[in-house]
Amino acid sequence: MFTFNPAFEAPTGSPIRELFKYLAQPGMISFAGGYPASDLFDRDGLDAAASRASQHTTLCLQYGPTDGLPVLKEQLAHLTARRGVSCTPQDVLVTTGSQQGFDLLLRVMVAPGDVVLVEQPAYPATLQALKLQEADVIRTASISVRSPRCSTRARCAGRRSCCTRCPRSRIPLERPCRSNAARRC
Repeated sequence: MFTFNPAFEAPTGSPIRELFKYLAQPGMISFAGGYPASDLFDRDGLDAAASRASQHTTLCLQYGPTDGLPVLKEQLAHLTARRGVSCTPQDVLVTTGSQQGFDLLLRVMVAPGDVVLVEQPAYPATLQALKLQEADVIRTASISVRSPRCSTRARCAGRRSCCTRCPRSRIPLERPCRSNAARRC
């Protein structure tokens, strides 16, 4: 037969995907992230966007630059500058969503065996992506808001390490963190 990457030899299902079978039940009100109520979709806005896109069929139906359309990258660079982060369109990489961005970040920053502190509760897809990257995941109840680097170094005994936080889960407990990005130590 075939030899697979060890991370894929015994795959486990996504806990989020397991919930989807319940979402179609009559009367079910879902509070799951990423599954908004369909009656809240902006149908008129989506129709208008589809109509505008169809006016440029060559552009919207053809493959484009893998790092994003130049006009979009320009607009994103301007937006980030207005928000206090100076960059050029060449510094911008457009992804298909946050999960792809996180996956790319892990590929660049986390090598197999690196220690990653993960604050609990954690987004399940974060844990899956870290497992596929073969990171040594340490789940912790809290990562210091003021000094995640100190907290990480103290628990990782000098090994390459980083941490990821989920600030939304902390809002009831204390002030939210300003960034949920992984931080290299």
